[in-house]
Order: sequence, then structure tokens, then C-alpha cells
Amino acid sequence: MPPMDDRTAQTSDPVADTSTHPEEIRARVDLRIGNSVSLQARLRTTPAGLVSAGLMVSTVVLAAAALVWAARRPRIK
Repeated sequence: MPPMDDRTAQTSDPVADTSTHPEEIRARVDLRIGNSVSLQARLRTTPAGLVSAGLMVSTVVLAAAALVWAARRPRIK
């Protein structure tokens, strides 16, 4: 069995168990509303992931604009 890599931490957090990218961006949000609602969110991404997400969103917006333009165009009889 190969020796354990020193970069991996032995914790109960599955996000912390994986080795990280050198340019990784992490975010964590804990939201509590009143006594009964509690939300937790975690995000891990890289700059390349952010660029990819931006390209996908812009493509969807461009396609939606084309659909709206086509729907509002006067029909030829």
C-alpha cells in the first residue's frame, strides 16, 4: 500500500478531504432564518470554472434574446 499523501487531511469534512487546486476559490455560507430554518452552502471552483460558467450563462441569454426577437417579429403572409 502506498504511503498517505501529506496534502490530504483526515477530517470529517468531505470537501477538505480532497487535494486542492493551486488557484482554487472556496466560499461557505451559513444562513439561519428564525429558529426552524437553517441553510448551508459550500462552493469550490477555479478561475477556469468561473469563465466556463460565464460563457454558458451568456450563451443562454443570447439564445433567449434570439427567441424573443423571433417571436416579436411581424409574420409574413
